[in-house]
Amino acid sequence: MVRHFIKDKNLNLRNLSVNDNAPYDSILGVGPEQFLTLIDNCDLLITDSFHGIVFSIIFHKNFYIVPRSKNHSDSQNTRIINLLTALNLMDRWIPSLELPDHRKEIDYSIVDALLKNHISASTNWLKTQLMR
Repeated sequence: MVRHFIKDKNLNLRNLSVNDNAPYDSILGVGPEQFLTLIDNCDLLITDSFHGIVFSIIFHKNFYIVPRSKNHSDSQNTRIINLLTALNLMDRWIPSLELPDHRKEIDYSIVDALLKNHISASTNWLKTQLMR
């Protein structure tokens, strides 16, 4: 799936993995700084990582998210789906593991506005709770 997609789009593949048995050439042992640098410098991120999505959003990167494997709890996927839903990005969720034929860009002006509203609501809620 991923190899076909990147070949058609003329992209380079960088696989971050903690498993040296991954089916692609992998970059192992990536620390926080390198992780952030790789995301910040990528054209497109395809991940199953909640943190990968969060930093893609912060850095305004295009991404697709695939479900966590069966070895992970449903809560891993739930928090991903909750974030995507809150920011109107469910079209980035690829449960069938079939990436779209076209690469739709994310309109970050919309995402940033939604995020700003969620941050404001959260801040107001916290202030209210602290005043009690």
